[in-house]
Amino acid sequence: MGEIFSKLEIPASSVCCPKDDTFLVAHRGINTANIHLTALSGHPKIKTDLIASFEGSRNFLLKNIDRKIFIGVDNQLLLNEQGSWDLVVRSKNTSNVFWHMCKSSNEMLYVQEYGQPPTNIYMSGDGRLWEYLATSKDVDSTAKHFHSICYDPYRKMLIATFGDGNLVRIAVLMDNERKWRRVYGGAWQVLPIVVQENVIVFGMDSGITNGGLVLWYPDQDRFEVLHLRWLGRSVRFMQMSDLKLLSNRIWVAALGRPQALIASLDLENWYSIYVESLDAAFNHLMAICEGKEIVALTTGKGLVFITKRDLPKLIAESQVAIVENKGIRNKLMGVGSVLKKRANRALKFEGLG
Repeated sequence: MGEIFSKLEIPASSVCCPKDDTFLVAHRGINTANIHLTALSGHPKIKTDLIASFEGSRNFLLKNIDRKIFIGVDNQLLLNEQGSWDLVVRSKNTSNVFWHMCKSSNEMLYVQEYGQPPTNIYMSGDGRLWEYLATSKDVDSTAKHFHSICYDPYRKMLIATFGDGNLVRIAVLMDNERKWRRVYGGAWQVLPIVVQENVIVFGMDSGITNGGLVLWYPDQDRFEVLHLRWLGRSVRFMQMSDLKLLSNRIWVAALGRPQALIASLDLENWYSIYVESLDAAFNHLMAICEGKEIVALTTGKGLVFITKRDLPKLIAESQVAIVENKGIRNKLMGVGSVLKKRANRALKFEGLG
């Protein structure tokens, strides 16, 4: 791939960056059922060092917060704070996993469970003692699970996205409160969240539209939907699994379907940076981690490194691959989807009467 790209052929499932461009990556064992944790440094010549191994087969979460390292292995959340690994949370449903974690302005930690309903959010003041905060069904009785969580330091609230097949898509919980506020119940299902001072951007993972973004302007109490489409006929649906605004002000998104990394300067025009495959099945392991000079991408099959300084050049030398979709068809599909869900909910409650 040259000096711009490097790829490590390991089945990477999550990655974090505790310091500069030294990464920790979780990956499945090649010939074992274990999850391995490996330290990586250097580009393009990557040095590896095995840190730990865990008995288990599924990993979605790896996070470093305040010198604490958290890793999700199957339905367990483990913490390394002083050199040893301790089990701190175990979900009741053994088929579920931990996916996203964030920290609030008042030093509270939140972790989100994903899988079969109902899924939970847990909270902790120190990372060791956790308590139940809410299930997805506390917010919307039809919600199967949380998709993601993120903390908004400007408005001091926890944000959660939901799926699948439910009416509530986005809800928030203000600091020191227990009652969730449902803020968006539109047709468009979303997953990743990026918080900015004036706008909060959500990446779509909807299966009824080509793809896009939902932009929320909280101070104006206004939502804007930006539909996107991939030029050409090779890609019909784009479903985002991760979204980041890098320190150089370039937007990057990892697509779970197709399996690709795309980049944009304005959110409206996107460039294809790296394509792993065009598989129609959603890949939850497509995730982005930003280091000081390097961006790392997990794909479930490999770990891709891209230098941030070369992204502007890649964009300048590339043709736009994804553009805004201004057709009315998406709006009509959205209205139809909401009406259908409301009718199904009404029938459900009528049957309980």
